Amino acid sequence: MNPDNLEPKTQKSTLVLDEIKPLTNGKKTKSNLTSGKIHTSKPKTSSRAESKKNGYSSTEKNMQAQLRSQILQRLDQIEKVEFAERKREFYQKRSEIRDEINQVLEGTHPIYCKLVKELEEEKDRQIKYADEMCNSRIEIYKREHEISQTQTNIDFQNERTNLINQLVLNVEERKRKIKDERDCLEVTSDFILETTRGSSKRNLRNRGLDAILNNTFKNSSPSASLTNNSNTGTNKRKLLQNQPLPGINDEEATSDLIELRKVTGVTGPIPTTSSNKKNVKSAKR
Repeated sequence: MNPDNLEPKTQKSTLVLDEIKPLTNGKKTKSNLTSGKIHTSKPKTSSRAESKKNGYSSTEKNMQAQLRSQILQRLDQIEKVEFAERKREFYQKRSEIRDEINQVLEGTHPIYCKLVKELEEEKDRQIKYADEMCNSRIEIYKREHEISQTQTNIDFQNERTNLINQLVLNVEERKRKIKDERDCLEVTSDFILETTRGSSKRNLRNRGLDAILNNTFKNSSPSASLTNNSNTGTNKRKLLQNQPLPGINDEEATSDLIELRKVTGVTGPIPTTSSNKKNVKSAKR
């Protein structure tokens, strides 16, 4: 029980006692006045005065006893009322506590609802933060993926261009080697033909003999056969000089190089056979 709840009850009891006290005080003052009158008017010698005094004292005692009984009854009533109020407050508080427990169990308690609302707000805040972090990381990973993809495509194009350039260089190197081999073969064939060809110089000592032989065997068959043999030999040499070598055709190689340069974007002059022949002739000179 709270002391605040008990204060008005004690005040009620004090008020009741204050109401009762003036009655007793008033009667005592009346008896005092009467006794004072008796003392002032007459001395205490008569029996009547004593009997009156005894009568007043007995009436006062009776009145005090009545007042005491009234006070006790009033106190009993106050205690009963206070006990009843305390009991009622106890049952009321017990019912309130029971109602609060039921509200907590059912989830309808105001404090519980307030705390749950705060928890839900905190949960929503954390979920929102997690979603924002997830979206930001997804954006970062997307940008990194795009960057890596573009870089991979660039590397692929560079490697492809390098590979094509390397293939073009290999083809040009093969073509150059084939042309060099052909030029070397032409040079060697020309050298062999020149070495096998007879000398144009004539010996002065044999000049007369040659004239005689030419005059005597001019119209004979052996001389005709010799001239025919010499003509066939020169024709064979010409055929050997003009005979093509086995390998790649110049026109096909040139067309392949042109197509490769269109794809790769390589620029520059394309070597031809005429330039190589000029270089070979200049080297011969």
